[in-house]
Amino acid sequence: MCGLCGFILKDARMPDMEILRRMTGSIRHRGPDAEGYHVETGVGIGHRRLSIIDIEGGGQPLYNEDGSVCVAYNGEIYNHLILRKELEDSGHVFRTRADTEVLVHLYEEYGDAMVTRLSGMFAFAIWDVINRKLLLGRDRMGQKPLFFAETRYGLVFGSEMKSVLASGLVDRCVDPDGLSDFLSLNYVVAPRTIVSGIKQLPPGQILTLENGTRAVRSYWDFDSPAVPVHSQEESAEELYRLLGDAVDQRLMSEVPLGVLLSGGMDSSSVVAMMAQRSSQRIKTFSIGFEEASYDESRYARLIANRYNTEHHELVVNPDIGDILPGLVWSLDEPFGDASAIPAYLLAGFARSEITVALNGDGADELFGGYPTLQADRIAASYRLLPSGMRKTLADWVNKMPVSFSKVSIDLMARQFVAGASHDQAEWHYWWRLISTDEDKNLLICGDVANARNGPSAQEQFVEAYHSAPYTGGADRQMYVDQKTFLPGDILTKADRTTMGRSLEARSPFLDERVVDFANGLPFDFKVRWHEGKYILRQAMEGRIPDQTLSRRKRGFNAPISLWFQGPMRELLCDTLHESRIRQTGLFNPGVVGRIIDDHLGGRRDNGLRLWGLLSFQLWHERFIQSDLETLGTGER
Repeated sequence: MCGLCGFILKDARMPDMEILRRMTGSIRHRGPDAEGYHVETGVGIGHRRLSIIDIEGGGQPLYNEDGSVCVAYNGEIYNHLILRKELEDSGHVFRTRADTEVLVHLYEEYGDAMVTRLSGMFAFAIWDVINRKLLLGRDRMGQKPLFFAETRYGLVFGSEMKSVLASGLVDRCVDPDGLSDFLSLNYVVAPRTIVSGIKQLPPGQILTLENGTRAVRSYWDFDSPAVPVHSQEESAEELYRLLGDAVDQRLMSEVPLGVLLSGGMDSSSVVAMMAQRSSQRIKTFSIGFEEASYDESRYARLIANRYNTEHHELVVNPDIGDILPGLVWSLDEPFGDASAIPAYLLAGFARSEITVALNGDGADELFGGYPTLQADRIAASYRLLPSGMRKTLADWVNKMPVSFSKVSIDLMARQFVAGASHDQAEWHYWWRLISTDEDKNLLICGDVANARNGPSAQEQFVEAYHSAPYTGGADRQMYVDQKTFLPGDILTKADRTTMGRSLEARSPFLDERVVDFANGLPFDFKVRWHEGKYILRQAMEGRIPDQTLSRRKRGFNAPISLWFQGPMRELLCDTLHESRIRQTGLFNPGVVGRIIDDHLGGRRDNGLRLWGLLSFQLWHERFIQSDLETLGTGER
């Protein structure tokens, strides 16, 4: 696992190595083992390496036989041995055992279409020296990030936004549309970012720059569900086979490897399949909380005992002030999912023993694990009720006492009655909503709010819903999650928290064969009225404990609402103090104060909003208000 960065200048001059080193230094955590550069007239490419495969010989940037094609790459190509054999049979000569080298030879054979041959997680930059052409590519699901900006000097790109900012070629100012997205969802929907002028390359897309012309296009999307050719039982066995093969591929490593084990069905399934394939005792790592409703460590221990793993467990201390600078630096963008806190702690805990960790990410989005899908069905019936009855019910729900427990019935009920009044293309957005338009209009300063001119987050959700290659509403909702929430929240968290600790995370459920198989299944194979991930439960029946299979989804989260009322109260009030909010110049201090007071007074659970605001404030101070030189040091 690694980090890459670079720029293609418009004029014919040698790149400034100070800029390139500053960009590369900003992502040192992604690759602490080595650094490398490719420099020629108008071109500078930097790379940081975390050595996983061919530790001695896999340095980057890496070249083809005659040096006419150069690559800097981040990720793992799981089918690289198959591709290598094909390329050697075609006459290509390999100098290393690294998976990286297949990229340059594939480009020689297939040009831009080479990306369709790759199975894995990746972001890469290929520079065609002879044709002076740049090709940037990102994996299908968005496991590995890639940012770029078109400036008056040329195109700048990097694995993280901080690398692009560290170039000094992009103005450091907040994008009003990106800010609006963030307040709505606690993340920003690609291709937009929080910084004006910087974009994300969306999952499943490539960017080319040739003769001064930039083009971005998709190379992959989901197929529509097919008519079942197998029974549900046969499909469950096929899923088990595919997932087992995906796990097998992800055991490829020359460094210590283990599993991030939550105790839920997804990561437990990964452990079970590893146990079948590994001759060594598996290392597992889990996290616990002092707050009972959030602690699931006993379920992780159940799996660890079942498979006799070498189990390691960390209990989170809510006094997290010491880790916040490192967390904010690693997250790279403002990020309001509070589960990033335990994820970051878990990654650091695991890194003391391993360099590669498998996880269960992606199963919920592929197999319908979120209770919002059941809520979608209930909402369809709710909308048929007379308006007076719905109003009475909504009034009753909004008067429910506030609870800060993990499974907060009052919070879910309020979210339901707010979302269920919208049409089917919109209500899934409301299940994900953190701040409404009314909330944002009060919060954001007027001149910033008036500068918004792009499609809103809700409009982006609706557009994804209508562009889905499906006819059923539930299938469309799952498509929206895979296009927005999965890459924007789940995979962003997984990449930044692990890479911030120089740990590589691998996700067997996101193998493209598993993804294609899951999206080709009928919806009722995946979700029953009261039960999500039905076919995965079938596939794992008798293979993991019944207690694990029968548990209802509770999610991986942190008790941030409780912490803000207790051990993090001082940190919250200090970070979001009126003086600091005024210095940022984006929010109305009085509104921020009311959000804090309502939460501390127990009148409303504003935990997610407050963590988002706190995350944003700390990010702004570190990345926008700080000196440019500090971005290149890698200091946290």
